[in-house]
Amino acid sequence: PEPDGSKSDLNDTHQRAGLEAVKEALEAGIRAAKASPEVPREPTSGPPLRPVEGLGDVLEVREARRLLQAEVWDGLRRPGVTLIEATLGLGKTHAMIAEVAKLLVEAKEAGIENPAAVITAPMHRLGRQMKVDIEAEAPTLRVVQLYGPEAQDPDVSSQSVCKRLDEYKERQALLLDMQKFCEVCPFVGSCLHITSKNQEAQIYVASHERLKASRTPLKKGQTLVATVIDESPMSALVNTSRRAMPLAALSVAPTRIRTKQGKEIKRLEAEADLRAFRSRLEATIKDHGVGYLRLSDLSGWTVEDAEAAAALEWRRKVDDETDPEVRGNKTITVLAGIYAEIARSIAGQIEVNGRLHIRNGEMGLECLLSGLKPVSEALRKAPVLLLDATAQVQAVQLLVGEPLVHHATIRARENIVIEQDPDWSGAKSKFFDRGKANDNIARVRRFIELQAMTSKTVVIGNKDTIAELHL
Repeated sequence: PEPDGSKSDLNDTHQRAGLEAVKEALEAGIRAAKASPEVPREPTSGPPLRPVEGLGDVLEVREARRLLQAEVWDGLRRPGVTLIEATLGLGKTHAMIAEVAKLLVEAKEAGIENPAAVITAPMHRLGRQMKVDIEAEAPTLRVVQLYGPEAQDPDVSSQSVCKRLDEYKERQALLLDMQKFCEVCPFVGSCLHITSKNQEAQIYVASHERLKASRTPLKKGQTLVATVIDESPMSALVNTSRRAMPLAALSVAPTRIRTKQGKEIKRLEAEADLRAFRSRLEATIKDHGVGYLRLSDLSGWTVEDAEAAAALEWRRKVDDETDPEVRGNKTITVLAGIYAEIARSIAGQIEVNGRLHIRNGEMGLECLLSGLKPVSEALRKAPVLLLDATAQVQAVQLLVGEPLVHHATIRARENIVIEQDPDWSGAKSKFFDRGKANDNIARVRRFIELQAMTSKTVVIGNKDTIAELHL
């Protein structure tokens, strides 16, 4: 019931219109879901999941932790992807750190030269704590925390690691040489992105964003022995923020192919092919109309045609930043991505492809790519261990890019009950006006103090609100 595109949620509906409005919204959503035809899902392949026997429904904490340690030990040595679901607070991360340290010692004793492991966490802040914990558990191991350009500077929280981030992102969007840009940057000597990337370690700690990288952070001569994913990487691997490409932009996107001197005829032929593919794509989108890409509307296309069209788009890439056509590079990844989804739909016989949405925009029909980039193959060459409190197996298999070889569920008897107080919204807008804390901060602080007098209270919210509460 809240405006589309706003950051409002059902908490805001509750505050604005009361509990009945929330109930009505949920009931309407359920009715709509039941009435909608089911979208065909892409089939999964591979060996069936091995059932985990003898775990019981709920274990005592000591027994659950013993079993967790054994499962982690196996998961770090078992080829393929292992998923372990375990009760929140049971000690998944602690068990993993201890076993990774043992694994590296075993690998070296087994004759593997320079073994290394990659451990990823949802946020750099969690990664920093993990680095501290690893160094306490195994002080002889070399551990490095990797930082991306957009990561928060741990020393100056109001700044990003890259001090020229806007320029960096613009050049990245233009597909220009980023190494050259970083080498001449005046901040290169103190840049955590560069200094962490250049360090060699036995354990590399990174955020989930690093899972998409085509190469591992290991240095020459090192061998990857395990990849660990702590908590679900869905928010990092599912891209829903790409900019839509209007159909009108197809006609103005550059078509000049970059080729070596003396090959003018071949260049002209390639440009003619590129324009022909663009015309066919434009006609396909118009005929298709609004909706997710349907296989039935791709008659006349082949996988080979779509792949050839994508390759031609990449051949027009401009490397010279002074060239007037360099801005046309921004359309390459989108157009190549559209052709890639056409090829994927045909090759996989996907009736409805949810990664490509054709919709009405301000300039008419437009294409929006919002897809999944699974864990890179480079990080899957070693055993992969994924740890989470709760997980959906089919979703995990899509995120990691292959079927699971083992799935363990460990549930322990919990001694903490978490409840949400219905009288309070966690929305940041309730506590801040134009960036400054309002009177609600004082009210909720007093409320928490009163609650804490009679019970153990945990407050979960956004970091700005938590900071202002001074708990």
